[in-house]
Amino acid sequence: MNTKQIEYDHFNRFKQICGDLPDGFVLHKDKPDFWIETFDGILGIEHTLVFISKKPNPRQSYESQIDDVISIAKEHVELNSCSKTRAYFSFSHFTTLKKKERIDLGIQLARVISTTLIRMESTSLNIPIEIEKSELPEIVNSIRLLKIKDDLENYWTCIRAGVVLNHCVELLQNKIDEKAVLYHKYLENCKKIWLLIVAHGTQPSSFIQPDIESLEHLYKSPFGRTYYFEAGFSKLHSLKTEK
Repeated sequence: MNTKQIEYDHFNRFKQICGDLPDGFVLHKDKPDFWIETFDGILGIEHTLVFISKKPNPRQSYESQIDDVISIAKEHVELNSCSKTRAYFSFSHFTTLKKKERIDLGIQLARVISTTLIRMESTSLNIPIEIEKSELPEIVNSIRLLKIKDDLENYWTCIRAGVVLNHCVELLQNKIDEKAVLYHKYLENCKKIWLLIVAHGTQPSSFIQPDIESLEHLYKSPFGRTYYFEAGFSKLHSLKTEK
């Protein structure tokens, strides 16, 4: 998914969980990312992602590249096969993949998986099939496939491991400070501004689950409300703040 799609997905889920989001016509714009036209003026909501490392790092970049490869492979398999599957990938090492390399690798995996799905036509549902390592590119350690019912959605993911960050007061305050410098700029377009900080929670670089101390901490924030959303678990926390 591109940045706008990620923002849309997170906001849609936030809207379902947040109990008192004002009614109004929602616009997906910029500065801030979402504008809600309410009877009392425009409420702006700025979306921002948070990662364990404050600055982009090789692991974070690698995770995004691998997700892109899997997305490309999934798209090409869906274009050429009606079979519904669960697909679980593991990759053998870190490397930097340019856009063309990601596309080529995704298509290569799609060909291997499509061929395997043809062989799986007589296989029972939910019986795992592991693709032979000899059929896979060097960077791919394993691919395990399961046929599922036709009325279910395809689900493809990469197996990852990491350490969960629990104490994240400094991390969250840094993210608030980063967006606070834009607060008055946002007020040129909106009457009120909320901040929505999101951790994907599905990648090691975003395994962030605040402990009690982090949730009870009083943060410095100019925003009317400051939320932390654990997208991987659909958990929404309203952070305590002062101006």
